[in-house]
Amino acid sequence: MQPAYRTIYPEGGGFESTNDGGAVALAEHADQAAAREAVELAMTPAPREEITKALAVLRALTKSRAASESDLDFEYGVMEQQLSRYPADVVMAVLRTHADKSPWFPAWAELLPRLDRLTSNRRWMLAQLRPVEKKDVAGIIASMIDDVLGSGDPA
Repeated sequence: MQPAYRTIYPEGGGFESTNDGGAVALAEHADQAAAREAVELAMTPAPREEITKALAVLRALTKSRAASESDLDFEYGVMEQQLSRYPADVVMAVLRTHADKSPWFPAWAELLPRLDRLTSNRRWMLAQLRPVEKKDVAGIIASMIDDVLGSGDPA
């Protein structure tokens, strides 16, 4: 695989790399299946309990508006649902480093761009490694011959 990368310099400093496409050339179907399996494994979301713990730590490290326990439960539930669409390591990295970038507990719109950037390479690889259907070459050739020469049945 040879993805093309682009460097992004987000507000607040630092830099991140994102994928802008590229080419994949895998010789064997088995290699492609194994590669897809590996990337799918790397896309595994974090368990909800781990996300809840990370959100609680982030809330403790940042400022946020006052909220009742039921409001917090609802907010965490919504965030967990959204964050469960992303790989575990990406979610944990974004949640662990947010307090270094902002003193405030994040809104979803603040987390989304970074989550998408850090997941883009894996999504690109999955798209490139989509299952390939094995074709019946002999059947295709026979069909083409029949189309050109006729089926051989007298009509």
